[in-house]
Amino acid sequence: MLKLLADEDIARDMVTWLRKQGCDVLHAAETLVRQVDSVLLRTVETEGRLLLAEDKDFGEVVFRDGLNSHGIPVRRSAASFDS
Repeated sequence: MLKLLADEDIARDMVTWLRKQGCDVLHAAETLVRQVDSVLLRTVETEGRLLLAEDKDFGEVVFRDGLNSHGIPVRRSAASFDS
């Protein structure tokens, strides 16, 4: 089973859809509201989850601070590729 932690910026309907597909999704907007990036990264490491986000900040924190990561898929809207 795919285990994800969806950052607060991931839309609720996306989280709902992923859950319907059988994914175990922890949504930061439900349980880790306004937590700093390092707390979310510790949570994904401890629980063996992938972090799903819409920004690249997490990757920068992982490399800068030498943290472990199971992966950080970054969701980008089509509009963001136009610029």
